[in-house]
Amino acid sequence: TFEDLSNETPVVLPGIVQMVSDKGGDLVITRLNPNPAVNNVYVEFASKVNATVRLEVYDMSGRNVLTLFNGKVLADEFYSTDFNASILQDGLYTVRLFSNNNSDQIKMAVAR
Repeated sequence: TFEDLSNETPVVLPGIVQMVSDKGGDLVITRLNPNPAVNNVYVEFASKVNATVRLEVYDMSGRNVLTLFNGKVLADEFYSTDFNASILQDGLYTVRLFSNNNSDQIKMAVAR
């Protein structure tokens, strides 16, 4: 079941984005915890450029099961959001942050 949580407003965290990823892209998921997840999951992300981004959760079949954020972010700002992983079945998921030209992703396990 797809659930769209993108109307949730992420928290803007103070600070400058240093090169927090060695992947070379402009987008980065800087934190996801706890992992493995049981209930509430905290996700922090950033962009080195102003961009419109989406933060989504995919199951292992590639199906989008959650949209956590869909909107504009400012360069060099950290953003955070959280969600309740108890709505997901146990298993492996990919949390993906992407814009038109860049992306970052991280694996997440849900286990109770």
